[in-house]
Amino acid sequence: MQHPVERSYTGTSVALGSQPKMIAGLEDGIIAVTTQEICVLREDKKVGSFPISWDGLCVSAAGGENDEVAVGGGDNLVHVYALSGNTLTERKTLEHLGPVTDLEYSPDGRYLVACDANRKVVVYSLPSYEKYNKMEWGFHNARINCVAWSPDSLMVASGSLDTMIIVWSMTHPNKHIIIKNSHSQAQVTSLVWLDNNRVLSAGHDGIVKIWSAKF
Repeated sequence: MQHPVERSYTGTSVALGSQPKMIAGLEDGIIAVTTQEICVLREDKKVGSFPISWDGLCVSAAGGENDEVAVGGGDNLVHVYALSGNTLTERKTLEHLGPVTDLEYSPDGRYLVACDANRKVVVYSLPSYEKYNKMEWGFHNARINCVAWSPDSLMVASGSLDTMIIVWSMTHPNKHIIIKNSHSQAQVTSLVWLDNNRVLSAGHDGIVKIWSAKF
């Protein structure tokens, strides 16, 4: 017998100083990036704020023992921060050739992937943040909107304005799977892996699709 899923809404709201763009979960809180600041929220309260002079676009928080937060900016940079309590300290920046549109730490904590409006996907090895994929991952024809890791951290999927989804192999970085016109005449807006072989996509065509991906 199936039981209905209980849904609840606390009604609690937290005021932010500017337009929020993305959130990332912490073990006991949330990191939110806005157009003017990076915020730390815990127990429904804003407990930390780091002003920024560039347009914040996306954010990801490393899990486990890693205390780092990565933020993609409209200034063509990935900004990497150390999070200590409720305080953020910038550690380094990683240069891209276009606004950084999405990024995500890998489930195994070994990598960070970032994509940009210049049609590139870049994987960085932690903790050095040196580029992992020496061969350029640049087969999209327009701005990349989203990236997502497979649960085993062996594949990355990217979705673009060009209607394509590309699945990239971490084991064999020169290999990739291109799904053309994945959402007919519509950009791909979001990706998430259901398991190590299936990736779910959403597009501006109002459709959600499930794809099988295997090298």
